[in-house]
Amino acid sequence: MPRQSEDGKKTAPATERIPGGWRELPFSDAVEINPRRVVARGTLAPFVDMASLPAETRDIRPGRVKPVAPGGSRFANGDTLFARITPCTENGKTGLVDCLSTGEVATGSTEFIVLGPRPDLTLPEYVYYLAKNPAFRSYAISRMMGTSGRQRVPTSVFDDFEVRIPPVPEQNKIAAILSAVDDAIENTQAVIEQLMIVKRGLVQDLFVQGLPGRHSLFKKTRDGEIPNDWRLMNLGDVVDVHLSSVDKKTRIGEQKVWLCNYTDVYHHHVIRSDMVFMEATATEREIHNCQLEVGDVVITKDSETPDDIGVPAVVRDKFHNLICGYHLAILRPAKSILDGEYLGFALNQERARKQFRTYANGITRFGLRKRDIQRVRIPLPSISEQRRIAAVVASVNDVIEKHQSAMDRIRVCKGALMSVLLTGEVRVTPNKEAA
Repeated sequence: MPRQSEDGKKTAPATERIPGGWRELPFSDAVEINPRRVVARGTLAPFVDMASLPAETRDIRPGRVKPVAPGGSRFANGDTLFARITPCTENGKTGLVDCLSTGEVATGSTEFIVLGPRPDLTLPEYVYYLAKNPAFRSYAISRMMGTSGRQRVPTSVFDDFEVRIPPVPEQNKIAAILSAVDDAIENTQAVIEQLMIVKRGLVQDLFVQGLPGRHSLFKKTRDGEIPNDWRLMNLGDVVDVHLSSVDKKTRIGEQKVWLCNYTDVYHHHVIRSDMVFMEATATEREIHNCQLEVGDVVITKDSETPDDIGVPAVVRDKFHNLICGYHLAILRPAKSILDGEYLGFALNQERARKQFRTYANGITRFGLRKRDIQRVRIPLPSISEQRRIAAVVASVNDVIEKHQSAMDRIRVCKGALMSVLLTGEVRVTPNKEAA
């Protein structure tokens, strides 16, 4: 566990020895905080806004060129940009500047803290990984100040947190190892993005034209063109809609149940890793109406934004006593005419998403009524074609999920590596040419 030194600074555990040749000092002594970078006011310079600052990858790409204004941050190649405002800090927005011409200075958001390396003490890449270190980020988040929704990291956290600095050759080796992991994350993310593009095009064709080569005649509907033998159906005609009234405070007698909420969704299907295990009281009818079955589809029925209304997830696994939570609605397909997997994919199409946004009502929080859900329209092919369409989309999803799972494992590996490499718990041998 971390300890406080006599002067109150956050430092390493007392049982850990500082590795030979390493130094332990305040973060602000190891880097320059908001170093002075000069660029004439009014001249054109690259500009980086908060949207351009990456959360997962390392490199920054300026969004545009604009005249230099009086305020904002200033930075050059080798500087690290650290987002200081919520929720960007919590999301990990941090980037290493390596895209400018020699001697060029760029400008950016006022919500960046710029971290510059100190000559002969820290390398740019090592500074970046110090800023990405989960231990430091947790400390910085815990010290955020301000009103809710506008909290910021004060620059004083860099005075109060101590870091370990190895000799430059060892920094170089550590940065090279972590950079290789970042490259793997970036490459995997690029593959996922390409697969998502392929999936969007494929799904668009499947839900407009049906299976390839199967249809030659099409008809126009109020929601666009569909094959001639498909029907455009209201959900109320093909599913039973149940709105849950069960939340964490509801008591359900002596029964022990799992409460499913919108946080228990992974890649559009329901999981049970984080579900609340509860004992509560409710009528048998309430329990029956809210109990989830394989093939059900749940959708978000309320949210802070209309875009998050109607997001679907399919129940693919059989759970004992799985109860739908208050923020979700259950759609139970009439199995003879509607496949649950097909329904889940259909509700995730822009045609359906647009309808959910239209029907969502509210001011600060938006919600759907049962009758609104029943009015949403979906295209309905034969049950056999539904299943084949769902199988095609599911096969692409499986590939995407495998890459996503691989990237999640790489991220876990990176966190573990940072923990041991940046503290010297595990030492590396510098390359001879760097020594």
